[in-house]
Amino acid sequence: MAKLKLPDGRTISFPDGLSPEQVSSIVEAASAPPAPTDNTAAKTDRERSWGETALDAAKAFGTGIEQGAIGLAGMPADLGRFAGGAVTGGLDWLMGTPPEVAAQNKAKAEAMTANSWLAPPTSASLTKAVESVQGPMYQPQTTFGQYANSVGQFIPGAAAGPGGLARKAALAVVPGMASEAAGQATEGTAMEPYARVGAGLLGGIAAAARPGSVGNALRKEIGNVDAAHASVKAETNALYGQLRQAGVKYDSNAVDQAIQDVAGLRLNQHLSPKAVGLREELVKFQGQGMDFQDLDELERIATGVLRSNIDKTDKKFVSDILEKIQGIRKYGAVATNGSIPANEVNPLIGRAKDLARRNIVADQIDEMGRKAGYYVSGTESGLRNQFASYLKSQKGKGLSTAEKEAFDAVTRREGPMNIAHMLGSRFTMPALGVGGFAMGNPLIGLLGMGVNLAARKGMELSTKKSVENAMATVLAGRSAQNAASAGKKLLTGQRRLQGLLAAEGGSVANRKGAQEPFLIDAQGRAYPFSRRALVGQ
Repeated sequence: MAKLKLPDGRTISFPDGLSPEQVSSIVEAASAPPAPTDNTAAKTDRERSWGETALDAAKAFGTGIEQGAIGLAGMPADLGRFAGGAVTGGLDWLMGTPPEVAAQNKAKAEAMTANSWLAPPTSASLTKAVESVQGPMYQPQTTFGQYANSVGQFIPGAAAGPGGLARKAALAVVPGMASEAAGQATEGTAMEPYARVGAGLLGGIAAAARPGSVGNALRKEIGNVDAAHASVKAETNALYGQLRQAGVKYDSNAVDQAIQDVAGLRLNQHLSPKAVGLREELVKFQGQGMDFQDLDELERIATGVLRSNIDKTDKKFVSDILEKIQGIRKYGAVATNGSIPANEVNPLIGRAKDLARRNIVADQIDEMGRKAGYYVSGTESGLRNQFASYLKSQKGKGLSTAEKEAFDAVTRREGPMNIAHMLGSRFTMPALGVGGFAMGNPLIGLLGMGVNLAARKGMELSTKKSVENAMATVLAGRSAQNAASAGKKLLTGQRRLQGLLAAEGGSVANRKGAQEPFLIDAQGRAYPFSRRALVGQ
């Protein structure tokens, strides 16, 4: 065996009997500089170029979207398997089952679930299947890439919810950034997974709150909704008294027509006693008309009967009679004794009708809140169900556009808020708590219960705020709703215009005392700009 020392101090060996050409080839190969290696992954954030960081973020963002879609598809199976494991583990823990036997029981249960053809795929099984085709998923190498990955994971859930592109983006960016920030702050500790989930949920709830909504603006303007409701009631009663003194009431033709329609119902004193009693109250006004206060009182009686526990047939007839009574308000002509100037009658009547409607719908919101308290699943869930039923009913068709939007905000669960609802469920509490204790770690059990309480509280606060917004929207009246909607459109138009002008050095400004906003061009010259153009009317 021959040996040769190279100039760099290394020694190479080669067998005897080689030709000069073979020896030269071996020496040349050994003397060649080593091939460059890619040490990008070993670089810190500061050592990377902008291009490397952007490429890492782009790859991480794409992987995040993929992970989010997989997580969304596997969520039902993940939650079901976790709940099942928590129950099994909890029973073993309560019964004092030896650890080795409990582990065997857990393994058997998981194997039975995994092998069942009815079992939906988990996120882990879906990830394994995807990686078997495309290879391991990309892991972010920079802090910026980690944030991009977290935001990407929220994209599929946000895309599945309602709203425009800006709203969907907010429902992904806000919880994604919050989740990653909380995760990095608690990295390496037992708190990390809970911090990521909790921050993501709170960020999602905040993003879904729609701070710029008409209902939110009206609630801030009105203040305390209970005080506003009492004020509307007082104003209504005062106006009713003024109209009664002036002899303003619905004429007998409209009232008699309603009585005639009700007389056509086949009522039986024994089968439908409440409906018969309500009909008798209505008949008292035959031939004499009915003022606003009388009509309100009759509607209140009918509504109270419908709330009571009566036979379905009786309730159906009472509902039919109430519809005829409400028809008087909608279609009846109004008479007056002439004590109020003719030019003041219609504005007062319009004001009275508007106030009456506000009172009725506000009372219905209060009633929905009362019923929601009896739901086994909790008040928050009850409110959502009550408002959803209202929107589907005939009453929901009479709501204005702003009121429908405010009512719909109460019922909405989308993206992170839907996950928050599941985690905050009363049925999730024992699964999270017992599951943690069953795994032999009381801290995990307590943290799980804390996540449940936090999610439930967050959902309750969000829903109650939405209910207050709905109440404020109704109490404000349609004129205020239209003004608030126009103001929101104006603000949106101004912001859009600011963006368009910014590229050319222009801007939008409101001059003190001016009725219209002004356009400011790049040279500083001002031009009045129509509000109607901004609003898009």
